[in-house]
Amino acid sequence: MADPNNQNTAIARKGSETPAGRLNAFLSNPTRLKNLATYARNHVNPATMIRLAVFAAGQDDWLARCQPETFYASLIVAAQLGLEPSGVRGEAYLVPYKGKVTLIPGYRGLIKLALRSKAVKQIYAHLVYEGDDFVYQLGTDVQLHHKPLINGGTERDVIAAYAVAVLANGEKQVEVMDRDELDKIRAFAAEGRGGKDGPAYSKWADQMMRKAPIRRLCKFLPLGDDYFLAAKLDELHDEGKPEQIGKFIDVQAEDRQVIDADEGEVEQPAKPSRIAQAADRAGGQPQPPPPPAGWTWSEPDEDGKIKGRNGDRTAVVEQTGANAYGWWLYAADGSEVAQGERKSRAAAMDDVTRK
Repeated sequence: MADPNNQNTAIARKGSETPAGRLNAFLSNPTRLKNLATYARNHVNPATMIRLAVFAAGQDDWLARCQPETFYASLIVAAQLGLEPSGVRGEAYLVPYKGKVTLIPGYRGLIKLALRSKAVKQIYAHLVYEGDDFVYQLGTDVQLHHKPLINGGTERDVIAAYAVAVLANGEKQVEVMDRDELDKIRAFAAEGRGGKDGPAYSKWADQMMRKAPIRRLCKFLPLGDDYFLAAKLDELHDEGKPEQIGKFIDVQAEDRQVIDADEGEVEQPAKPSRIAQAADRAGGQPQPPPPPAGWTWSEPDEDGKIKGRNGDRTAVVEQTGANAYGWWLYAADGSEVAQGERKSRAAAMDDVTRK
């Protein structure tokens, strides 16, 4: 008679040898699970997130082929934003892109993040189909009237999308985008993928069109950092650079190495110069070389932005993430000469002055 314990062990071993099983083992590592719990916000359950990721990988061959590290990086972002990475709720989606997993916020996720601001009471978005009774009036008294065609079905063409925000003071703000504008955004997103739609538009085109007016509307609302981090992630997807989100999230050192290694951007420690080595041996403290002379910098403004000038060249350095500082260098005519990003303001300023 066969031993049922041995049978169960064999079944468990077989399951662990599948792509989904290997992914589950990778993500369920005690250290990674603990880290996800540290990042998690708004009652997001790390164990549930892992189950959703493993389930998604089991349902999508392209996802199953993606690197496990990129699943982990995407779950870190989802945990920090407090969004569930599942198509069931539509808060965020795990999408394969060039062998890597990226997280795309859904329109419901953006609304959820926007509503965390006490200044906003409600946000909603709808699509307008051909045949609907739709009137949009601008001016000093903005009005919007939308009466969907009953039993018209969803096979009709979308002619517009709109979003409405109700502020705490009762004021309403409206953003309407016609089909031409929606198609331009879709075409822009496709440019980063060789002119082809990405998985988001291929699978959830209607939701992507709902999200477009929400993103534009929320640019004018007093929202928190969580929303703008998600919006930045969305923009990077449109630009075909979703892997760069790692620059904008705040993670522990060991996780930063995993994410940056995936991006191919791990910064190797510089080899000490002979002068530095000699100073160390002498017990002195080597000082970094001073930046080229000629640059003058302003004090940080209320947004933390500083400006520099060297002759006819100008520069701007500002914080773009929890541990990220972007810099931009401009010529005398205002044209951009170069740009970059570092993990500290000092490093960003040093990059600028050495250009």
